Amino acid sequence: MKSGIRFVYMSRDGPIKAKALARSLGLFTDWNAHISLKDKMNSDEPPVEGISKLPCGVSAIRNHLEEVDDVPLLVSLFTDCESPSMKEMIKIYQENGESVLCLSSALSVNDLSV
Repeated sequence: MKSGIRFVYMSRDGPIKAKALARSLGLFTDWNAHISLKDKMNSDEPPVEGISKLPCGVSAIRNHLEEVDDVPLLVSLFTDCESPSMKEMIKIYQENGESVLCLSSALSVNDLSV
């Protein structure tokens, strides 16, 4: 049985600002190393940084896990997060056998439901 601790950062900010903070925390932030939890309005529209192989949005993450691979569970940075999407992503981790511990800012009243 493998065990370990892995840090995942879920940010309300977009990719540029979130990557800057994630980089200062020591997380991998190269190209194609984050997933936006915000659903795309147009499925043909590529992400800002180019054509990504990673899903965009919680529903796309679920589909990717079922049809492609488990890479979304290995990503350390999620951007464009809102409380409902963070809660759903945590649920996805748990459904896939992960134990989850959450830390949040005490100043973010919106995260109390997570």
